[in-house]
Amino acid sequence: MVISNTTTEIINYTKDIDIEYNSKIILLLIVTIYALAMIYFSNKLEFDGLWFKFIKTYVMKVPSFIFLFFMPLLVFFLNRGITFETLYLWLLTAYGILMTILFISFKFGLFEFGLKLLGIKYVSKMEMKQIKL
Repeated sequence: MVISNTTTEIINYTKDIDIEYNSKIILLLIVTIYALAMIYFSNKLEFDGLWFKFIKTYVMKVPSFIFLFFMPLLVFFLNRGITFETLYLWLLTAYGILMTILFISFKFGLFEFGLKLLGIKYVSKMEMKQIKL
């Protein structure tokens, strides 16, 4: 039995699409697990520093909620609308932004550490006290 060249190309093309779709599913599954873990750990971790609150909010909570909110759209367009390179570039950009936020927050942490060494107290939260008459 002789198989033509176009039949072999069609079989290879459908197999490539299947592998690409599976890699997209695995990538979305990994990022979903990561987002859920970041939400869980951001609620469990407590630390008294403005820089850590900055990390907790802008690195752990906000991107995780954004991804979990838009994940159904990614799943709908996963079949043909998004190529693997586009999805990978989106994730690379998102994690690049998170690394920039981490860098800025560590600078805040060094600044707070310097203030503590000098004995200067910074105000991390404001509270109202009642005056008893």
